[in-house]
Amino acid sequence: MLLPVPFYMDGAMTGQFDHLPAEALKFALGTFNGTARDRKCTWRELGFVCQFLAVDTEKKDLICNSKHMDNCAFVDDSSVQ
Repeated sequence: MLLPVPFYMDGAMTGQFDHLPAEALKFALGTFNGTARDRKCTWRELGFVCQFLAVDTEKKDLICNSKHMDNCAFVDDSSVQ
């Protein structure tokens, strides 16, 4: 017997200026009817998907590669990958 498992992604913003959007991947059992699947308690989180925005990482790269004296104070090297 096959068990259908519907998935959906629920987006959320993690920062004050929306620099790091994260989306929760949620699932439920397909044996629930539509009324049960409308309830929040039937959905479980499988994991999170983080999306790094290219514009923000480009800014950090420009600051880190600059020859300015305070570039290390502005951007911590451990936060830049």
